[in-house]
Order: sequence, then C-alpha cells, then structure tokens
Amino acid sequence: MYLKYIEEAALQGVDIIVFPEDGLTGWMLDDKYIPTFATEVPDSDSGVSPCIDRNGSYANYLINLSCACKRNKIYAVVNIIEVAHGSDGDKIYHNTNIALNRAGVVIAKYRKINLYDEVFYKPGEHVLSTFTTDFGVTFGMFICFDVVFQSPGLDILKNTEVTDIVYSTAWFARLPFYTANSVQHGYAKLHGLNFLAAGLNDPKTGTGGSGIYLADGGILTVYITGKEESKLIIANVPKIKSRVDLSNTCQHAGADSVNSHSSDVHLFFTNTTDLSNYTVQSLDLNDLEVSETVCAKNSEFCCTFNATMKKYSPLPNYSYKLIAYSGVSAISTTKTIGLKQCALVACSEDNIASCGQRNKGFPSGIYFEHISVTGTFNTHDAVYMPSTVTYDLLPTNRYVYCRKVSGNQEEVSMYTTQKLDSLLTFGIFGRTFKYDDHTPGIITDAASRSGHISYMACLLILFCSNCLWII
Repeated sequence: MYLKYIEEAALQGVDIIVFPEDGLTGWMLDDKYIPTFATEVPDSDSGVSPCIDRNGSYANYLINLSCACKRNKIYAVVNIIEVAHGSDGDKIYHNTNIALNRAGVVIAKYRKINLYDEVFYKPGEHVLSTFTTDFGVTFGMFICFDVVFQSPGLDILKNTEVTDIVYSTAWFARLPFYTANSVQHGYAKLHGLNFLAAGLNDPKTGTGGSGIYLADGGILTVYITGKEESKLIIANVPKIKSRVDLSNTCQHAGADSVNSHSSDVHLFFTNTTDLSNYTVQSLDLNDLEVSETVCAKNSEFCCTFNATMKKYSPLPNYSYKLIAYSGVSAISTTKTIGLKQCALVACSEDNIASCGQRNKGFPSGIYFEHISVTGTFNTHDAVYMPSTVTYDLLPTNRYVYCRKVSGNQEEVSMYTTQKLDSLLTFGIFGRTFKYDDHTPGIITDAASRSGHISYMACLLILFCSNCLWII
C-alpha cells in the first residue's frame, strides 16, 4: 500500500510524502510481533541507501521503501519500529521516524522521546532531528505526543534554519483540549511555521486527524473522518525564508480552510478530560453579553472572558462553561503534565462531568458573535498555544492570537473575528514543563512562585484497525 501511494504522489509532482505513526503495523500491535517488524536503520550521516547497500540487517519493507523513493525520485517520511543493540548486546526497540531522499538514502532519523504508554519501546535520547531538501526547505521531525513537550517540541525551534515540521501521529482524541487537528494548528500558529501532520485513522478508537498548516496561521488543508478509510492529501505548500519572532505580535485571523474534510464525525469516538480540579463557572445563555474573571483554585492565576451571544432557541442543546486551571493532570496511564488553561467549553449537560461530551447533533440554539480570552502567564519553562475545536473536530481560524512578553510575564489574548455557531472549545492551552511527572492536582501560588516559492507535499491518512502491512 505504501509503495502505491509513493508512486501516486510522484505522478502528481509531489516533492515529499509523510506517512502516519504506526501506519505499517497498527497501534495495537502485540509486543510479540515487534521483533518480526523491527529493522535496523543506518545512521543518517552514513549516506546509506538500503535499496543499494544490502550489508545491513534491513527489513524488506525498508529496502522496498528506499527503492520506491529512488525509483520515483521523491522524499518520504516513514514511521517504523527500529531495533538497536545495547552495550550488553541486548536488543532495544524504538518508535522511529526516518526521512528518505530522492535517492533512497536515509538522511534523518528520529527516535520518539515522549512515549504514550508504549512500554515495549525505549525512549530516544534527547537528540533532535532535522534535514534539508534539494527544494530548499529545512524540516524538523518528531512524533505524536512530542508536540506538547519541551524536547523536542520547543527545543527543535532553537535551530533557526527549521521552517517546516514533518509529523507522524496516531493521536487519541480527548475533549475539550486534546484533538489532533486543534493541537496541530495551535502549534503551527504559535510558532509561525509550516506543519505537515499525517495521522493514522481508526475512528472507533478516536484515532485520527491530519492537516497542513501554514506559517501565517492559515489552514491549508485538514482531514478527519468517522469512516474507516485511507486518503492521500496533496497540497502546494508556500515556502518561507525564515521564521519570524512572534513573541510580541498578533497572529491574525483567516478564513477556515476551503479544503477541509470532516465527514461522519458523529461516528468518531472522543474521550473526555477529568475537569474536577478546574474552576468552572456556568455561562448564563440568557445574557446577551458576559464579562467574567475566573481564577484557578488556590491560585492568583486568573482568566478574563468576554462574550457576546445570540440565542435563537429557548432550549440550546449544549451548555457552556468558563474554566481556569493551574495544576498537574494525567495525560496517560504513566505520564502527568503541568498545565495552565483558560477556555470556554461546551458541555452536553449542565454539569462539569459532561464537558467534553458530544451530543449527536451540532450545537444549536445559540451562536457566539464575539469571544475574547485573556490571561497573564509565567514564561519560564512554559509555552501557551491557542486551542479551538468545533463540532466537526476541526480548529477554526476565525480569531486573532496575541502575545505580549515583558520580563518573565506574558499576556496572551485571543479574540474572534467572525461569529462561531458550532463551538466546543475556545481558549488558551498552556504547558508548564517544570511540573511534569508531579502528582496530579492543583498548583498553589506558593508552589509556583531555493528558486521556487513553494513545494508540493502530501500526507497519507491511513485507515488501520490493528493492521499488519507487508511491503
């Protein structure tokens, strides 16, 4: 299947194709199969093409992929299981991305650092991965969960040559903040770079969401579906000469993508986040205008909200709440992360436990003519990105995102530029890295004191329900 997509992309003039995480094996791979699908990978500075150099212990699929890139003269980013050898000779397995150039040479390798309950893999060392192409773009590369961590998500940006990110993911949706396309767009808009995200599609488990996002905050194309299908997305990506410092600027609004595809999302499973430690204030939908300040529990951290609403039915099918949080939350069965968040969120009923749950139909009975969210944050060891989700599980781009940095403080504000009528989440998603791996709970103030102007890219959205591909 991969070889077919490489050939199809090349026939359409694509320069680089990105495949999803776990696309060759499926994310539910039994650990007994890992040795079967694992392969050695040549070092990226060795200049080795597995297609030509058969001296290594390369799996047939890696050889075939290398030959396909050589034959079709295309770059490819592929997620694989890599086997390496420890100092004692024991085999070590990594969740690894590789980049192959047009000659089939492995030019970059990245071992996933931040594993998501992947107990059979060893985390990669804190080694960043970048590569430069013959079409004049320097890419950074990482995988899935990495996007919300200091290393590599922020550290890779210290390389000022990096203007674009290639990103393989098998992302599990969890409302109100953790949906794939929302996180992808938030990262791209915050940092001002092009972001190519290829997501595995398994809607029954809530896995899916892909897109191409632009350095100006625009959404070039996005895709999510409740259908069990694979799809090749192809787009012309504008090249940027260099990234711009956005620390004291506003990222302006734009139209939502005309190339967005969201179908049968009522069949796409979404989990919910435990908001029991959040400060929650209900929004009175009978008020036309709301201006509220909501503070996190046991903290001076506060969020300011302003909203103008239009109610056109006596019984809207969602309630809305204003939430603020400064604390530590479990993000998987083995990992906790530090968070600071301000958001307006939709709830299927009028209780906090229902926030993040979706009704069968689109939000109706009310729309928001205007929303603004503002908070002041500590910049040390932290990052704050926009987070927006509509009922179709896609981000909106109908807002301005502003940052004003002064010393170790950063005022972040975002406000809408057009009405929103199917809103699930609108707010600021903050990560405070120094509290990672702490016990879940609130954080008290005492505790916190080249010639062408574009290139052609494509993504593979691969339906994979416990699949095993041999290529």
